[in-house]
Amino acid sequence: MPRSASLSSLLSLPSLKLISIAADGDCFYKAIATALGDPHTVSSLRALVSSKLSDDQFSMFQLAYDAQVAGYEFMRRVRSLEALKSLFLVEGTDAGGGHCVWAEGFGVQTVVDEVGVILCVVDEEARAREDRFVVMRPEGGEEVGKGGVIVLQRTRRSHYNLITDGGEAIVKDSVVLAKFGVDVDVDEQEPPAKRRK
Repeated sequence: MPRSASLSSLLSLPSLKLISIAADGDCFYKAIATALGDPHTVSSLRALVSSKLSDDQFSMFQLAYDAQVAGYEFMRRVRSLEALKSLFLVEGTDAGGGHCVWAEGFGVQTVVDEVGVILCVVDEEARAREDRFVVMRPEGGEEVGKGGVIVLQRTRRSHYNLITDGGEAIVKDSVVLAKFGVDVDVDEQEPPAKRRK
């Protein structure tokens, strides 16, 4: 069964369209930028995450690297917060996937918080079927979820692709949202182009 047909069945979304994103280290940022459109780009989303890095986050990344947590190898040569911020700006499209920071928990949550979307991820790395539906919501603020719901596929290789509903990147299908346990008033969501940056 083709991957999109399998996802369509899993999500009960017959009009599902899987938009494949290049595996270049920017896949998460590119999927979100594709879903939101202007003014969001890979560069602007990476800059957003870079601007939110703090000394505390630097220390957490260093601890993860020292504990040999997978995915934090990028800290091997990073000695300061400023160097970390610079590294987060490097795009995989320019430098190659092995020379940029892939989206990790902090980066993903920062994007979700700042653009105000609810992110639903079909996680193919999850071992149990019930763990395949992951939801990340903006933390706090009055506009939680007002940017809509974006659905991504995360493959077994930590790669992200965009899932759309008939080509619409902001998913409003209540059956799909229920699979993720998301209960939002889809008619109240603002189109992403009208959201503040």
